[in-house]
Amino acid sequence: RAENRLRLEEWIVSRREIVKQKTGDKVAYIYMRAMGRGDLNRFLKELERDAVPRKGLILDLRYNFGGNVHDRVLLALTKPVYAKWRIRGLSETSQSTFGVTDKPVVLLTNEITLSDGEMTANGFKTMKRGPIIGNTTYGWLIFTTGRGLMTGGYFRLPFWGCYTLDGKDLETSGGVKPDIFVINDLNHDLTNQDPQLDKAIEKALELIKQ
Repeated sequence: RAENRLRLEEWIVSRREIVKQKTGDKVAYIYMRAMGRGDLNRFLKELERDAVPRKGLILDLRYNFGGNVHDRVLLALTKPVYAKWRIRGLSETSQSTFGVTDKPVVLLTNEITLSDGEMTANGFKTMKRGPIIGNTTYGWLIFTTGRGLMTGGYFRLPFWGCYTLDGKDLETSGGVKPDIFVINDLNHDLTNQDPQLDKAIEKALELIKQ
């Protein structure tokens, strides 16, 4: 498990470096593995540290296995700025966690973006916050309830469905479709290529120029 975590961190660092090199350090890269409390705290920290000083953001939800913090993530990406701060002796800054609302954001998803990762992608798309690039999400978005059995077993049942504003079940309708389809396959992994990220970089730079 520790080795897998280390490999993941190495992969994140390599994606961040690719974005830095190919954009001239104009675009930030943030990866979210899941949608738990720790993931949210890391996201907010990196949003301030990496995205605020730059001109755009790529948010990567590929392989995200869910949780329940989509509202906080979407709020951080969309809430409008209404004031600025100036601390004595320091330069003027925008409000904390408000610094990306006027910057272009590109979202990455793939076929293993699950659950609350899909809810986040759906909200991002519905609010037209920016383009989604990659592959259609898994279609595994359902909240469940569970009960223990006298035998020591445990079962879970679907409890809370999630639907688009036009009534489509996000679990059974085939997931959230990207605006730009780009498929990564095994050959890309074996040769250390990432066409989905390359397209996100291209789109982010295009949006910055507008």
